[in-house]
Amino acid sequence: MFSFTSFVYRKALGLEIGRSTYDQMASGHSIPYNQAQPGDLLIFDGGSPVVIYVGNNKMINAQNSSVGTKIQDLIYWKPDYAIFYW
Repeated sequence: MFSFTSFVYRKALGLEIGRSTYDQMASGHSIPYNQAQPGDLLIFDGGSPVVIYVGNNKMINAQNSSVGTKIQDLIYWKPDYAIFYW
């Protein structure tokens, strides 16, 4: 089973970033979260959750099967940092 973020990167970009949070953190380049660009990953609370930044202070998050995937504002969230793969 793959994580949401690894699934999106594999399907959209053909890029394998690893399934686990720690694989994804190790395979990319970290930057301050306020420098994130759309498509970068945002890391919260040391790695849980990991979400995809979509721009304009919004993120896409696959919360669980009951809630589903949602685009949320970053108003109430402060990421530790961002990861990019470009």
